[in-house]
Amino acid sequence: MGTGISGAVSIISIAFGKKDIEKANRVAGNTFMVFWTVAILITIFGLVYLEELLYAMGVTESLMPYAREYTRIILLGAVTSTGFSSLIRAEGSSKYAMYQWIIPISANIILDPILIFVFYLGIRGAAIGTVISQCISVAMCVYYFFLSGKSHMGIKLRHFLSDTIIIGEILMSGFPSFIRLASQSLTIVIINNVLRKYGGEFTIGIYGIVSKITVFLLLPLQGIIQGIQPVIGYNYGSGAKSRVSETLRCSSVIAAGYGVLMSLFLFVLSDKLMVIFSTDAEIIHRGSNILRITCLV
Repeated sequence: MGTGISGAVSIISIAFGKKDIEKANRVAGNTFMVFWTVAILITIFGLVYLEELLYAMGVTESLMPYAREYTRIILLGAVTSTGFSSLIRAEGSSKYAMYQWIIPISANIILDPILIFVFYLGIRGAAIGTVISQCISVAMCVYYFFLSGKSHMGIKLRHFLSDTIIIGEILMSGFPSFIRLASQSLTIVIINNVLRKYGGEFTIGIYGIVSKITVFLLLPLQGIIQGIQPVIGYNYGSGAKSRVSETLRCSSVIAAGYGVLMSLFLFVLSDKLMVIFSTDAEIIHRGSNILRITCLV
């Protein structure tokens, strides 16, 4: 689903650069339609084959009840799994797109402990809190595009009609993003299965902590990628190719510099980062060693 959104962002930015607002409207409308259709299909497929999918992802028998309970609720909320902040950012409203992240995440942080500890909902409460925060994000999206008058696009009902040419363009543009995300997901599945077979829940837990730390530290790089995408698309569409090259050159230097600093940070402070998540000496020792290896890439 992220493939279509990523592809749509590029096409919308280019369309704005060419002053072709009608095409931007059709791309946005088809993106909404395709995403929600696929989300419904994923929900149905996921609920039917839930246990088989969880087992294939490396979930152990003792963790299966918790994973099943959590994932079932997340699947039911799949249609709210994005607020299309990337589309909002594509037309230049980066501040609103930022709010669309901050407000739902803040709501999630507040709701989770309330639902888990006050209402005693446990893992179910964590899932419900996540889905509610996603609903807030979608509501902010609907408000922005259809009620606020802030959007430069004027999306109408006709723009939701399936356009095979537009959909094909969206998918082709988003295909590199699909390869990247699919590779990451496949890697995680393989690692979890290997760890389940040879290390058990203990090593899966350590890997989970290491993954959270590295993903968090990689977020600024994702921010750079998301930030330059509409800039490159708009300037490419308007024919300002020198600005495209300048943006790529500047962002590459910043990303490389951050990568070096992050690697040094992980190598020196890996054990301190592990302490945040656990007080177990073995977890800290093994996790910090894994982090030091991770920092090389």
